[in-house]
Amino acid sequence: MKKSLILPGLSMFAILTLLGLQVYWISSFYKTTQQIFEREVNMVYEDALKKEFQIRNDIIANRLTKKLLDTNYIEISSSIREQDSVVVYKIRSVKDLNDAFSSSFSLNHFNKSLDANRLQRDNETELSIKKQVVNRYVEMVKSEDLENHIIFFRSQYLGNFLDTLKKEEYFDTLKLRPVLDQYLTKKNIHIPYKFYSAKTDSTVYSSNFPEELKKEFPVITRSLPTYSEQAYVRVLFKNPASYIFNEMKILIICSFILVIVLTTCLYQLIKNLNREKRLSSIKNDFVSNITHEFKTPLATAVVAIESLKNDVFFEDNEKRMRYLNHAGQELQRINTLTDKILKLSLYENELQHFKKSNLNVDLLIREQLESLKTIYNDLGVNYINMNSSISIYADPIQMEHAISNILENSIKYGGLDVKIEIEINAENDYLVMTFSDNGPGIPAHDLAFIFDKFYRANSNSNIKGYGLGLNYVKQIMHNHKGWYKVASNEKGTTIILGWPI
Repeated sequence: MKKSLILPGLSMFAILTLLGLQVYWISSFYKTTQQIFEREVNMVYEDALKKEFQIRNDIIANRLTKKLLDTNYIEISSSIREQDSVVVYKIRSVKDLNDAFSSSFSLNHFNKSLDANRLQRDNETELSIKKQVVNRYVEMVKSEDLENHIIFFRSQYLGNFLDTLKKEEYFDTLKLRPVLDQYLTKKNIHIPYKFYSAKTDSTVYSSNFPEELKKEFPVITRSLPTYSEQAYVRVLFKNPASYIFNEMKILIICSFILVIVLTTCLYQLIKNLNREKRLSSIKNDFVSNITHEFKTPLATAVVAIESLKNDVFFEDNEKRMRYLNHAGQELQRINTLTDKILKLSLYENELQHFKKSNLNVDLLIREQLESLKTIYNDLGVNYINMNSSISIYADPIQMEHAISNILENSIKYGGLDVKIEIEINAENDYLVMTFSDNGPGIPAHDLAFIFDKFYRANSNSNIKGYGLGLNYVKQIMHNHKGWYKVASNEKGTTIILGWPI
């Protein structure tokens, strides 16, 4: 008993150990993935903030370009610096010609002046030169003024105009959100979030947030400066479990499948061990029963034959014949038992080799009943056939054995006074045979096993048998692609066989 529990116990221990390791691996992977998520959202947030700032700068640059090219407000002129013959371009306000900004822009190979005498130059060429100057000036403003967040008043008019543009194109989380959403979508991150703005914050250390806020938003990015009234902004993400589990889904699915497979294997192992143990016990009972069946008549025959060796029996003819008759009866009993065992062997062979043909079921059952009545004169059988003309395609010998095994069981356990009812009907492309008796019934705990090989219900231990009859019925029904059912209580037993039509 203890040895039989070693293998299931070790298997259970291995599965629990593996399950524990998988929980540990998944937990570790979850923490690692959460850390990766935090790094990802920080990098995405920083890129989104830079992109939003770039978009605002481009808007300011476009508006500045339009203003510089508008001759109603700005005049662009040029002159030649005599000492090095370099063209110097001047940008000044139309309203105040003294409010000007001069510079020798690096225009690559373009180094043309804007002549005072416009008659010598066409408007298209002049506009092209102005655009080159304006573009260079705007690029300088973007790289020096906007990126450094300081407006250099190169001219009072342009300085005021740039300062106004910057105030109009202010930082707003409403403008940042669509940009951040786009970057998060590229990373397949769809976790709800909100912005946290503050006038004072640290870009190095995390601020102390209330515990309630941390519970609702466990992932908080580092703060980044906005150079606006909302000096610093963070992004607060809700629990990223959905993202993490999506990243871990392959690992979780594989782990789940592995646990299911191992658990199923362990279940089948324990089930097979219990089945083998039960079969071993049943076989031992079968061998013990057969041994007892053979031993008793053999012992009686041996005693009778040994007694006949005595000279006294030669003088008493009556006693000698009586002993010879006893010996003959016991040997005949052994012969009958041997025939039964051989018959069981033939059953097994028939299950492997069977031949189907069209059978008249009504005729076959009536022949079976006539055969039984020659043995049991007072047998009470009520036979009802709702489809007397129906025939099925089946092996006649196997069908005969299936019916006779069920009827003989009813007689064996119910006695000669048993009442048997047989009903034939057609249901859903099956010929349904219902066998009912009013015998002692089968205990509920035995019902699930009565079709197993060598299994015998313990309802009456005085009744001899080998536990093979109903198992043979089961195999016959499987061979014919049919089905079988059993129901029993203290009032009797009902067995139903379904044969495909």
